Amino acid sequence: AAAERLRFAPDERAPAFDPARAPKVDYADWPAERLAKAERNYAMDFVRGMLAELAGLLGEARMVEITGRAARQIGMQTYDATRTLLALSGNTPADFAAYFCRMGRAMGDAPHMRDDAGAIVVEQPALKLLGGLDRPARVIFEAWNGLWEGAAAAHDPRLGLAVEARADTGDAVWRWRIG
Repeated sequence: AAAERLRFAPDERAPAFDPARAPKVDYADWPAERLAKAERNYAMDFVRGMLAELAGLLGEARMVEITGRAARQIGMQTYDATRTLLALSGNTPADFAAYFCRMGRAMGDAPHMRDDAGAIVVEQPALKLLGGLDRPARVIFEAWNGLWEGAAAAHDPRLGLAVEARADTGDAVWRWRIG
């Protein structure tokens, strides 16, 4: 049997909203870790949706230009505070890679780093931020990656951060070279 669909008649009106009868979630009973994860997921969904809509409104190139610049500035401005929250220090490329990996894990991803001929490579199989998008992930990634470009510049203005592989273009992993 086919599943029934919810249907509305053209002249049908929704009932008045009664806040007293609406379901409520008691967040006080949530463990701190669960609440932090819910807040993180909400924020990431907001950013992802905003970037997707901006790509549609402004065009992809203009969206990447504007939001990429803003993301780089945010990355530069928040680097010291986020690094302190993560209890990280040091000014080497490996120190930045450790920061980059910790930030990725905080976003629900699984990055790992390795040394490759004197440079540090960070790889991860997926980017949670890009999951389930209707709009092209390419431009959303390019705008979002500005955060890490800005953080790298704050860590050391001479530090290079190059994207070497992108799962959205058919590569098996996402890969950045730091050095």
